[in-house]
Amino acid sequence: MNNPMLLGKPEGAWINPDPEGEKWALHPVLGTDPKTYGAIAAAGKGQVIAPDSAEFKKFSKFRYRVYAIGYNWLQSNDLSGRDVVNGLDVPDPQTKKTTRLMGVTEICKENDTGKAIILTHSMGGLVARFAVLNHGLEGLAHGVFHGCQPATGAPLAAKRFKTGGSPEGGMNGFINGSLLGRDADEFMAVMANAPGPMELTPMPDYHNGAPWWIFARPDGQVVMQFPEHGDPYNDLYVNPKWYGLQPPDKQLDPAGIVKTRLNAGGLQTSLSDYYRSTMEAVVKNQSHLKNHYHGKTYVAYGEGGLDFRSPQSSTTTEASDTSKPGIEKGDPTKNLLTWGNAIWTGDVPSDVQAPELQAAKLLHDSGKGEIRVLLEQRQLSVTFTVQKTNTLPDVNAKTDWSQVATKTGIIRGDGTVPAWSADAQARGLKPDVPGDPAKGVQMAFLQGGYQHMTSYAHPWTHWAILYSVVQIVNDI
Repeated sequence: MNNPMLLGKPEGAWINPDPEGEKWALHPVLGTDPKTYGAIAAAGKGQVIAPDSAEFKKFSKFRYRVYAIGYNWLQSNDLSGRDVVNGLDVPDPQTKKTTRLMGVTEICKENDTGKAIILTHSMGGLVARFAVLNHGLEGLAHGVFHGCQPATGAPLAAKRFKTGGSPEGGMNGFINGSLLGRDADEFMAVMANAPGPMELTPMPDYHNGAPWWIFARPDGQVVMQFPEHGDPYNDLYVNPKWYGLQPPDKQLDPAGIVKTRLNAGGLQTSLSDYYRSTMEAVVKNQSHLKNHYHGKTYVAYGEGGLDFRSPQSSTTTEASDTSKPGIEKGDPTKNLLTWGNAIWTGDVPSDVQAPELQAAKLLHDSGKGEIRVLLEQRQLSVTFTVQKTNTLPDVNAKTDWSQVATKTGIIRGDGTVPAWSADAQARGLKPDVPGDPAKGVQMAFLQGGYQHMTSYAHPWTHWAILYSVVQIVNDI
C-alpha cells in the first residue's frame, strides 16, 4: 500500500501480475474488472480503477501505517468491540507489569488523524460490527474490510457442544481438541463459560432462519428439525431434552471454578441458570447484530475452491497461451467444505413422527458424535450419528450440492465458515441470498481457493483488499 508508484508511474502488484498466480494475482489491480475476483457491488460501485484515475492518484498521496489490535476472544464480542475502540491495560500476573493495548481512538490520535481503515479476520468481523453498533467505531472508521467473517455464526460451533473438536480429524481436529476440548465434556467446560465462542453459534437469522439442527433417516428424510420458528434459544440452546444443547451441570463446572466465582461475587444462582442467562445475553447480542455493518463496508469470503470457476482470460498474456495458468493457485473445493447443517442420522422406523422421537429417553451420549435413545412404547433403541469430518468421498463438477447438503449437511465454504453464513454479508447484492439487505455493505467478493485461517495469504484476498482500500480512501 505504501509503494504504489515510482517516479510517477504505478509499480508492483498494482500494474504487474504474477504470471504463475501463486504469490500474487494473475491480473493487476489497475485496469482489471473487480468481477474477475468475485465482486458484486451496490449501485454506483465496482468500476475498474484506471492507472491515471483520480481515485488512484488520491490513494497514492497517503502513507498507511498498519497496526494489529488483539482482543480477549473468550469474552463477549461486544466487550471486545469496546476494548478495541478504547484500548485496554493488560496486567501480566507473572511479571506484575502492565502493557497498554492501544485502541482505535489512541491510534488515530498518535497519527494525527480522525479516522482509521479497519481490516478484520473471522471473529474479528463480529468484534468490529459490535464496535460500530455500540462503541462509536462508525465515526472512527473511514471504512471496514471483512475477511472470512462468520456473519451469522456456524453450525460447527454448535455441533461441538456434542462432539468436541477431536473427532473432526486432521490438524484442525488436533488444534481445536487441544484448545477447546477433545470431547463434549472438555469442550463445554470452556465453551459454556465463554460468551465469545458462544456468539459463533448459528444466530437467529442464520440461513434466514431455516432449521439447521436436523434428525433424519439414512435416505435424508427429515424426522424433526430445529429451530422450528427461528428461535434457537428456546428450541436448542437452553433445551435440556436429549436432542437439545443445554449441557448437564457436570459439564458446566467440572473443577468447581465457576461456582466459586459466583459465590465470591454474591450471585446465588445455579450453574444451569447461570448458563441460561449467559446464553440469553448471547442470543440478544446476535439479534442486535442482524444486517448491521459500517456504512462503508467491503467483504470477501470463500465458497469453495477455484476449481468450480471458469478461468478468466488474462489481461497480460494471450488467451491462447496454454502454458500459462488460467486461474490462480489454491486449495480445491474438496478441502474447503464445512457444516451448513448438523444432521444426525439414525435408523428411525418409517412410521415414527417428531412427537414420538422428541419423547424418547436418552440411553447414551458418547460426547463424540453418537447419541442412543429409547422409543419407550416400542422398546426400540435408535442410534444417531453426526458426520464427524468435513469431507466427502468424491467431489467433482457434477456434484449435486443440494443433495449433499440434504444428506450430510456438508456445503462449500472455507473449511470453517459455511457459505450460507458468509453470504449474509451479500444480502441485497447477491440475488439468491434471502433476507433484508445488509446495511452498509458496498461490495462483496465471492471468492474461493483459501482455507479460513490462511485466507490473507491468498492472491484473491490480496487483490480484494487493495481494491477495497482504494474505494474507501476515495470516499474520504
